[in-house]
Amino acid sequence: MLFSISNMKIRFTIKLISSKKKISSFIRKSISLLLYSKFFAYFLNKYHKKLNYNEKEIIHNLYAKEFRHKKSRIRIKNWSVLFNGKIIYMPLRKTHMWLDWDSALSITGHDIDIKKTYEFLLDKLNIKCFFDVGANYCTHSILFLSHRIETYSFEPNIRCKNYFNETLKLNSFKGNFINKALGSTKGNSTLTFPENDTWLGTISPKKDDFVNKFEKLNIVEIEIDTIDNFCKINKLSPNLLKIDTEGFEINVLKGAVHQIKENNPIII
Repeated sequence: MLFSISNMKIRFTIKLISSKKKISSFIRKSISLLLYSKFFAYFLNKYHKKLNYNEKEIIHNLYAKEFRHKKSRIRIKNWSVLFNGKIIYMPLRKTHMWLDWDSALSITGHDIDIKKTYEFLLDKLNIKCFFDVGANYCTHSILFLSHRIETYSFEPNIRCKNYFNETLKLNSFKGNFINKALGSTKGNSTLTFPENDTWLGTISPKKDDFVNKFEKLNIVEIEIDTIDNFCKINKLSPNLLKIDTEGFEINVLKGAVHQIKENNPIII
């Protein structure tokens, strides 16, 4: 068949693209055209799922930001990814392609060592409850929800909720978006984040913090809870915690002392 390309040819093509700047630039300009055609987008997606993690990382690094500063004319409404034997559908909205395309490639092409670790834990251990602390757009949560694991996504930036809801709806998943930060004590604070880079949000940044390098910053009031308090109120005992809070990790752990001592959860 015309499109029956072997895995070896796919891998050779990726290595060639990543090593040749001119070829890479040409392919980058062609991505939007390929996605505009349902026919070519289908095969592009099909072969992307066949790549290994290292190859997906290359694709992510090269093309995830393709729609950051330009409009899209795509005609497909979702992109499917394969994670540990489960198919996950990622939304592709014309008005949000700067976010959706990046997320579709990053869910299995970014932080690949962590994704490999997730697969190992899912295969070898009985993960029952996952806490995604600093969830942002909740792509890590989606990976566990695809395996029907009880998941709680803690994200103080309410702007991230809409994307999460779109992904949940597309996959018929049921998630738990907790619009709070987690720290050492209950209280209130402020979250500072760049306009289109919510994943760089940080609580009460210092003057020399990297986030201050951005020209346009948003500052919002947020609520802070602790893991121990949340677990006590909701009678939960997570056995896996992922903590990514841009420098606030120690505070999160200080608020989880009881859970760590009593239940010994895995912490990433």
